[in-house]
Amino acid sequence: STTFGGVTLTLCALPMVCLMPLGGRLADRAGAARLGVKSLLVAVVCIAAYGISPTLISVCVLALFHAISEAITNPAGATAVARGSGAELVAAGQGLQGAVGNACAAIAALAAGGSYESAGATTLWLGTAGAVAACAGLAWYWPRSAATEAEAPRAPVALAVQPTATGTFE
Repeated sequence: STTFGGVTLTLCALPMVCLMPLGGRLADRAGAARLGVKSLLVAVVCIAAYGISPTLISVCVLALFHAISEAITNPAGATAVARGSGAELVAAGQGLQGAVGNACAAIAALAAGGSYESAGATTLWLGTAGAVAACAGLAWYWPRSAATEAEAPRAPVALAVQPTATGTFE
């Protein structure tokens, strides 16, 4: 129903709005790439469970945990991209991250209808969880420079770029 849809979206949005600043602070302190993958694995469990959840209440509970996970994953991903891009390419890195995310969403949207119609909701959600888990595995093992994670500054990334006396940024 529309009411259920609205309640579920609200349950997702409120924790994300409230907890994303905390997720950003955690990413700065705990290592963005590793933290992002760990929180993404929580999302994988929630996504898989959507397909086997027996009641609307269980879907709402899953949505709440999923939203908390995303409140960590999103800022951690942005931080990892910013640190991995280098100061001169942060905007390009962020743009590429957004473009890849939108492309994946478009592909998923195209495939979801047919998958749901032919194989059902459980298969759709389990397949989606598998795809997200594969991406998390790739992110976990993707080669990174030492500066990206192990020796990353613990100050917020925005503070790492400072104006010089000539008005340029370093």
